[in-house]
Amino acid sequence: MLHGVLEIQFNIFVQGSLIALQSKHILCPFFTDAPGNRFLRTHGINLTSFATSYCILKSFRLFCLLYLSVQAQLFLDLDLHREPTYTQRGTNTIQLIFKEHFAEFAENYDEKYAKTYGRFRIERITEVVDNFIGCGDYSQGIARIQCTNPECKAEFFRPFSCKGFYLCPSCSQKKTLLFSEYMHEQLLLSLPHRQFVWTFPKLLRPFFRHDRKLFSEISRLIFRMLADFYNEAAGKEIETAAVLAFQSAGDFLRFNPHFHGIVLEGGFDEQGRFIHVPLGDLSQMSEYFRRIIIDFFLQKKLITEKLAQNLLSWRHSGFSVDNRVKIPAFSQKAREAISQYIAKPPISLKKVIFEQHDEKVIYYSDYNDYFKRNMQVFTVQDFIASVTQHLPSKGVQYIRRYGLYSSLKPGANGSISHMW
Repeated sequence: MLHGVLEIQFNIFVQGSLIALQSKHILCPFFTDAPGNRFLRTHGINLTSFATSYCILKSFRLFCLLYLSVQAQLFLDLDLHREPTYTQRGTNTIQLIFKEHFAEFAENYDEKYAKTYGRFRIERITEVVDNFIGCGDYSQGIARIQCTNPECKAEFFRPFSCKGFYLCPSCSQKKTLLFSEYMHEQLLLSLPHRQFVWTFPKLLRPFFRHDRKLFSEISRLIFRMLADFYNEAAGKEIETAAVLAFQSAGDFLRFNPHFHGIVLEGGFDEQGRFIHVPLGDLSQMSEYFRRIIIDFFLQKKLITEKLAQNLLSWRHSGFSVDNRVKIPAFSQKAREAISQYIAKPPISLKKVIFEQHDEKVIYYSDYNDYFKRNMQVFTVQDFIASVTQHLPSKGVQYIRRYGLYSSLKPGANGSISHMW
């Protein structure tokens, strides 16, 4: 249909231009005292019609160029009978680094990195890296995909992915987008939420590195604390909901364990009525958070009584709770953006520059007021160590759902199912 419209317009331009060419006495544009105009009037030619044809003639050359450009684009983009072609996804920068240098890193891991980043982890790291190096490689296996529409039946091939969500940029991005879509469309209630962030002092961070399951117990403690504060604020027992995500990476790939949470701003009472509880001043919660975490480490005999007392006496404790970010009930943009943020992987491809000639990796980040810079230069081996320290143990899920969101099926509580 588009071809036909262009042909009609083209013919109109040609016919109009031929009318203009019938006069060989075009001396100037259409002033009443011009000799050419006197000639036109003498021979009974309508000035308005001739003026239109003259304008058409002036734009004819430009139109021809535009027409040929559009025809070429149509030939390239709208030819439905051409054979489909596919281009294999190229090797990204991080894959290149691991392909060329991981073998040396694995050989030196026990001697150089195991004490800092954890012993007996090289087997798990190697498993993830081997899959990551082959991600998107057609020689490692493909899937054939065909359209089920009988009038189409278009088909193509796609290589298998590695599903290395905390290492592979492509697989991580896919998981993050799917997670945010699920959060907005299926899980989160159509009610106001808040983003919470919980941080820990430097003294306690190494325990999370060497006990990779410690975060799950802390996660449960955090939700119980939230539920207690909501109950106290509401003056009665209410059932709230939260999605808590553990993240281990800080700026420049440092090991900085902390929690992000999307928390329902209130809860439901026994009659199914929603009680809105907007928590403002968090100073009491921050202090309570410090005390329950210190007691938790003390009960597990990870710290001594003396160290626990020292942690309680610090003026700047390193513990913090923040909930400044509001998530409106019906803001798809906010709900999806925060969901993507709490599920983001520790590394971003766009922040990495690989200098192959001197085997250096430049990692860019937002400007950090504490470190007074926005970049970090790694040796290749140190970069691989910094990235792989954030890989979780096999089968471990860093994102947990609590309260009303812990059910396998949203809306399982019939009294509030209409809120989803």
